[in-house]
Amino acid sequence: MTDTHLPPREQVRIILIRPGSHDISVSGSRGAFTLPTVSIPAYSRHAEEITAALLRFYDAETYCLFTLPSDSAARPARHYSFSCLSHKSEFCPPEFHWIDRVSIAREDFADECDFAALQGGFELIDRCRREPEAGYFGRPGWLKEITDWTRFELAPQGLHLTGTFSQLNASATASLVRFDTDASAVWFKAAGEPNRRELPVTEYLAEHFPDFVPPVVATHANSYGWLTIEVPGSHLNADSDNGAWGAVADALAEFQRKTVGQALHLLEAGCIDVRPRALADFVRPFLDVTGELMDEQTKASPAPLTKKELNSLRNILFDALSAADALDLPSALVNLDFNLGNIIAGSGQVTFLDWASGAIGNPLFTFEYLLEQLRTVRPADERLRAEVSTTYLGSWRSFFGEDVLAEAVAVTPLLAAFSYTVSGGVWRDPARRRNPIEAGHLRSMTRRMKRESDLWASRSNASVSHPQMR
Repeated sequence: MTDTHLPPREQVRIILIRPGSHDISVSGSRGAFTLPTVSIPAYSRHAEEITAALLRFYDAETYCLFTLPSDSAARPARHYSFSCLSHKSEFCPPEFHWIDRVSIAREDFADECDFAALQGGFELIDRCRREPEAGYFGRPGWLKEITDWTRFELAPQGLHLTGTFSQLNASATASLVRFDTDASAVWFKAAGEPNRRELPVTEYLAEHFPDFVPPVVATHANSYGWLTIEVPGSHLNADSDNGAWGAVADALAEFQRKTVGQALHLLEAGCIDVRPRALADFVRPFLDVTGELMDEQTKASPAPLTKKELNSLRNILFDALSAADALDLPSALVNLDFNLGNIIAGSGQVTFLDWASGAIGNPLFTFEYLLEQLRTVRPADERLRAEVSTTYLGSWRSFFGEDVLAEAVAVTPLLAAFSYTVSGGVWRDPARRRNPIEAGHLRSMTRRMKRESDLWASRSNASVSHPQMR
């Protein structure tokens, strides 16, 4: 009997590399080679789950280089992880053996897709070795380099690594690793393309607003990485008490208020411009793209938006942006990826993480994302949402004034959804738009905007054209 409530899982085939060699681990004989395979929860942090599964089932301490997506959308999802054995670990289950990947041909595998993945992955590894800009973390051996660098940078702080680490995220250009020390843990994070802006934004915030972000110990320029001390506290969740939610709302408002007047510096550091006039430039090209995606939709439900509906959305977006521009709101720091994982609430301190989507614009955007998280984890708690709103908005009354604040609150859900969607790179990238999941998300967000635009238009009777924003 199958439990239909079990979360979906993904099968990941592991191309495991032995340090200092071209050897990979396979099972079976030539003509029937297979790869180690692990099952992990779908939509999870692949690196974290894969390294844990390899340790649990094969007693192998490893780290991930990157994963490859499924080989065919027409087949069950298949992912490949290129992982490397750590220098202090051995991997010797009796059913597996090492073989030089150069000596392997397509016909040696039981499934020829494994060979295609092997070739594609090593092409990326070789490119990363030749061209560091292609990906610092696509090369076997990067973990030892980063560990040695971390040990050196921590010595003046009186901190010493214990040898225990956990890897949470992995790609050729990005990484997130937690290192244990003899005192506080430390985090190494790197964000190469397309998120290189995160390093300079993080540095600027740590220097000028140290009360709200983790302290940066050192930066690693070659990987666009940095090292921070772990701050005490926990992430907000459905079980967090009401006081914690209120403290986050209050700290967020205080943080943003302190950034008013810093727009130019934050833009120079790499923040995205989501002020009304900047957003207006994206209305037509974005809706042109989503119009094509609506035409390509094969599902009957939810129904794709018609050209007439998209034209209506376009006009209302321009009106909403003109209305927001006329309010002359103070520009402040915005986080366009403000989720509960990016908030740490401690005793008397709230810390905000992850600034790859740091932006300058209407500060209420970030608060709208916080409310969305609250609606998700506490859907029936209208009283808490009201309390959190009162706390946050009360901090802005001296900046906005009551009437302006009310108008800003009314237009924010629409423009926050638009800012979040256009700030990502998916809609600009034809290759990524071909991914059915990405295309579906863009269609879903556009339908969300249409609902919000209809609500705003009905409340504001928005019917006046604003050609200056078109």
